[in-house]
Amino acid sequence: VATGADAGKPARLELGRTYVKAGQLDEAQSEFYELLGAEESPIAAQALFEAGKLHRQLARARALASDSAAAAQENERARKMFKRLVLLYPFKELSPLPELAYIEMAEVTGELGHQDQAQADLRELVEKYPDGPYADYGKAVLAAVSLKRGDALFLLRKLQQQENSLDPRLAQRVSAQLKALESTP
Repeated sequence: VATGADAGKPARLELGRTYVKAGQLDEAQSEFYELLGAEESPIAAQALFEAGKLHRQLARARALASDSAAAAQENERARKMFKRLVLLYPFKELSPLPELAYIEMAEVTGELGHQDQAQADLRELVEKYPDGPYADYGKAVLAAVSLKRGDALFLLRKLQQQENSLDPRLAQRVSAQLKALESTP
């Protein structure tokens, strides 16, 4: 049973998520950043993941406001959060956070225009977590960018068949990738 300051950490993580939903991004960032140094790996890893997602959201907002320099800066911050997560918390017990962080990191790296590094991030995901749906998704994206459309479609359709058992964050990506590939000749 957690007591004292430790008891409030899961609640603070949830408070940060609530702030994000309410559009109070500065408050959310404060909550997540306060938890980055938590001694409990699950809390710190979750805080890093949420902070990374928050920076991606801020990057999209900056891009919509036609501030590409600020958008790039937020994406760099997001990448750093995801990179820190995969380096510090690669533990199987924290799954699927490390795997999702690799995917997020590859996406943001691609948005920053570093396609080779984005592909390297996905290859690292596949190497470190070779079994399971996240590796299959990484392989599918790598196949798609290598113009191996048939291989990508095969892997994505295989994942789609498991849709009910997939993490919703992965299932959403699988559907989006499938739609994109199926809409191109």
